[in-house]
Amino acid sequence: MNNLAKLFIAAVIVVFAFVLFDQPVQENELLTEERQTGQVLPQENLTDSTPDYNVFSRPKEGVSTFVGKPIEEWRKAYGDPLRIEPSLYNYEWHIYKHDVISYQMVGVEDGIINQVYAAGEDAQVNPYKVGQSLEEIYRFTLVLPEIGLELNDSTYVLSLSPSDTQRRILVQYEGLFAQLYIDTFDNQLEGVRFITPEVLLMHRAYDTYYEGEMVETTYPTSAIQNAVDRAAERELFDLTNLYRMRHGVEALNTYPALAQIAREYSQELAKSETVMQEEFELSKYEDKLEEFEIPFKRAGGNSAALYRDPIEAINGWINSKVHRETILEPTYTHLGVGVFSEYYTQNFIEIAQEESE
Repeated sequence: MNNLAKLFIAAVIVVFAFVLFDQPVQENELLTEERQTGQVLPQENLTDSTPDYNVFSRPKEGVSTFVGKPIEEWRKAYGDPLRIEPSLYNYEWHIYKHDVISYQMVGVEDGIINQVYAAGEDAQVNPYKVGQSLEEIYRFTLVLPEIGLELNDSTYVLSLSPSDTQRRILVQYEGLFAQLYIDTFDNQLEGVRFITPEVLLMHRAYDTYYEGEMVETTYPTSAIQNAVDRAAERELFDLTNLYRMRHGVEALNTYPALAQIAREYSQELAKSETVMQEEFELSKYEDKLEEFEIPFKRAGGNSAALYRDPIEAINGWINSKVHRETILEPTYTHLGVGVFSEYYTQNFIEIAQEESE
């Protein structure tokens, strides 16, 4: 074989390898909440069969002390929020993002705080600390597969799946619960949600057995659903950049066309769940980038279904290898987020420096 033929074969191999391994558009598979919606099952004689559970004394310091108090007390300590936004449930989110290390979301209904989610590294989430190792948490936190409580003459038992006990630990305090969101790749605490028992039950976050009356879940009217979805998009954008910066990766810029593509895709996901037996083909991210004539060097997409809010969705993605890698990919420069009810989409692209200026 002469040298020219050898060079030709080598060139073919290089081109084939480039085509095979270089994927300028990586669209990850849909990530679906494993529980989808927590089962709610009435039980007879639950009170008699429910064992005693350890209930910790409520923390005396930190953001959890504000849960159950008027929002005015929080504002005296932390000032006015950056935004006030509707949620998928009938309470508002007060968003505090003075800087990336102090990101907090405060749930408020009728002027009373019903939950606080804190993911900033300097957040006062006593007795925990964001970034704390899972090993250290296990030293003073009893992780149980079942947790019982009594509320308004009714009895409830919350059942945690094996996945819950690894990445979404539930701890019971006096009149309060803490949901510990764990990064299972780094084995550390990524955020904490302190929440009232009523709202926790309303979220249907865990399988629930009850005797008596079940707390009703309320959803927004269709008239404000659009506002709820746009608010969730902003929150998910914030949380995505929070995780990137925590891992030493630059924050992403907004790109309206990407958000439009993501929004339409989330709507398609919701529709695909309803047509079931009918044939329904989801659009491809790569085709949409071409249709919208968006210039890019690389692109990636994440989608999620049946998560209750952006906090749950980002926790699901960050604990899935391929979705996590997309979120933390350092070459991406722009992000568009689209939300439709409990369906979430992230679209990432890398734009060359000269194109982005």
